Amino acid sequence: MTEISEMTNEELNNAVAVEVMGWEASIEPKHNCWGNNIPKQCYAIIGGGKQEWSPTVFISQAWEVVDKMKGNAWHIFVETLDNDKRWVAYFSSSDDTVVVEAWHESAPRAICEVALNAIRENK
Repeated sequence: MTEISEMTNEELNNAVAVEVMGWEASIEPKHNCWGNNIPKQCYAIIGGGKQEWSPTVFISQAWEVVDKMKGNAWHIFVETLDNDKRWVAYFSSSDDTVVVEAWHESAPRAICEVALNAIRENK
């Protein structure tokens, strides 16, 4: 398995969709999307388009990841360091048995890396 920090944005976006958000991929003629009970619910488009799921790039989508994690009793802390050159994101489980962090030049990427790492560490 590829190290999370070495994943491409596309690989990380897909892993976050499945492992963190709990979505499934549907690749049908009119339903090329991430969602649940597909094609009934389509939350985001896979690859290209206005609603493309790319939380490693779009901060609004990274906050959707944060909201999902918070809904599952995770706590998050995000801050910028090194004169705004790098971001660090931490997730901790509600009982503090799992604490993970990720560093990146991009806040959305740091959030996605730490969320996926937290889910994998908690298995």
